[in-house]
Amino acid sequence: MQATRQTPARANRRSRCKLLHYAGWYPAMHSLLKLPCPRLAALIAESGTIMKAAYLTLFTLLLTLGTTHARAEEPPLLIDPVPRTCQPLQAGPSLADDLKLCVRQAELGHAEAQYQLGNYWHDGLLIKQDFSLALHWYEQASLQGHADAQHRLGLMFANGEGVAVNRSQAYVILKMSAINGSDEAFDASDLLDAQMSNEELQQANDVLSHIFRRYLRHIQEQNQQDSLPPR
Repeated sequence: MQATRQTPARANRRSRCKLLHYAGWYPAMHSLLKLPCPRLAALIAESGTIMKAAYLTLFTLLLTLGTTHARAEEPPLLIDPVPRTCQPLQAGPSLADDLKLCVRQAELGHAEAQYQLGNYWHDGLLIKQDFSLALHWYEQASLQGHADAQHRLGLMFANGEGVAVNRSQAYVILKMSAINGSDEAFDASDLLDAQMSNEELQQANDVLSHIFRRYLRHIQEQNQQDSLPPR
């Protein structure tokens, strides 16, 4: 019998399903929406990623955990008509122009440009490392549900890069990154779990439960609005 080839989309849905079960969220979502886990995972993906919604912004997570990096402002509106062409920055004669383009687009709110700037300052391959700037740009991209930025931001909190080590904060961000499609973040959160105290793990799970309850309320409100007859 020929094995069924697993597509990236299917792998991401399976990862989200596994996380929904692991976090104890699937029964509540299934009870509310009456959908099987793969369809719930697809719904999460179709919704534009969980972390992109205002009630699940990184600001909410940071505020809940009391970190000093919470920011009250939301990311700027995406009003730049220029195509999102910021690419991974590489050494060469065009580096200066490429960097200007990425900065311009990042300041206008493009998540991929923000993520690439985070890599630029974090990796230190082309310039001296600056964890403060890396943290800033990863946070901005994470606010928009950029799974890779959330993954790297979570690792920064786990490793104490530019911030004090905060395993609870790291765990929450890595779990959100995993829900948004990062298998690497899923694996990293499992490794971090083994290093956390019971108190740290409880704190992180309390925050995740709080986030999920707000997400469920949002879905309920959306369902109620969709069921209303048009005026």
